[in-house]
Amino acid sequence: MNVIKNFILKLTSLIKSNKRLFAFILGIILIFILVLPKKNLPLPNLTKPTASKSPQTNFQQLNQVPLPDEQAQAFFINKVFTKKPATGYSWLKKDLIYSTPDGIYFGSTNTQMLQQSLDYITWSRNGLAVFQSQGQWSVFNSLTKSSTPINISGIKPLISPGGNYLASINGSSVQLLNLQSFRSESINLPASTTQIAWSSNSSYLAAVTQNQVFIINLNDLSLQKISSSFGKFSAISPSADHLVFSSSGTIKIVAVNDQKEVAFVSFESDSNLTVNWFNQDWFLVIETSAPDKFGRRIDYLWKINNLQDKQLIANSMPITNKLNNNIPLYVNSENNILPLIENNDTIWILSLIPNQFPSYTQKGFTFTPLSTRGD
Repeated sequence: MNVIKNFILKLTSLIKSNKRLFAFILGIILIFILVLPKKNLPLPNLTKPTASKSPQTNFQQLNQVPLPDEQAQAFFINKVFTKKPATGYSWLKKDLIYSTPDGIYFGSTNTQMLQQSLDYITWSRNGLAVFQSQGQWSVFNSLTKSSTPINISGIKPLISPGGNYLASINGSSVQLLNLQSFRSESINLPASTTQIAWSSNSSYLAAVTQNQVFIINLNDLSLQKISSSFGKFSAISPSADHLVFSSSGTIKIVAVNDQKEVAFVSFESDSNLTVNWFNQDWFLVIETSAPDKFGRRIDYLWKINNLQDKQLIANSMPITNKLNNNIPLYVNSENNILPLIENNDTIWILSLIPNQFPSYTQKGFTFTPLSTRGD
């Protein structure tokens, strides 16, 4: 112990007598530490805390299961410099087409295929649209670049994803217009209709009243009703065997035949939830957070797979004006691109292939592999 004590005393004396030399040596050591090469570390998985909720006995809670580092996935978005503001989009084979208040454009070149003021437009998945211009309703065919005038008796018209029908609300009835024969059908309901929504395969239409949701089968126009006591109606599955409701930050998946909740997904209790059910395998939930003290909101995009688990695939942090969630979303035919529309602005594209960065030019869509790790 005396040896250590004497060493410390001598070192202290040396430092006091050579302060400048000691400071110089210490500075050299710090610089050496700072410039040492650092090992690349894996990026953290993109996660978001969700509200906890105890599982029920008669249905399951869908949880987010984190992946190991070697299986980490990232889904990338990129901005497409379209004319703006974009008001909707569709697909013409492999090309993205979109609309603004001034007309309709090719996405790859921004060349205009229809020059006309558009007061309202609703898009199908395959290049057909119904729009209103100066009080006149028309059907637009992107393939032929032609418009056909039509008459609509209802409000809030919504074209089917397949482009065969146009549904609109007329008090306590739903008006169905066949866009091939232009024959119209009226479906009467026991109460005023407040909302309509198509299944992704255009085989079913959900009509929402104050207390019930009516499912209209387009094959025979038969009705099936279900109580809306589960919450706010959000979406219908392609085969109409499930409906999605939202309530207090929770998505509830209800089996139509049994009229029972079979699964739920919990989010932040004060968030707003929008659901797009693309096919029988998965649907997308856009969770819009409540505004912070500066009034800022963030959209979180969750993929719900086979009613079994949820996966956070993107957020709207790079998007200045956040997402317009009132526009139908359509995945391309290859199921690898999902366009999103920024509020009062342009279009963004989300790659549905993990670890691939998407781009869109006159040559079409391309993907660049990007690692989720730093090595």
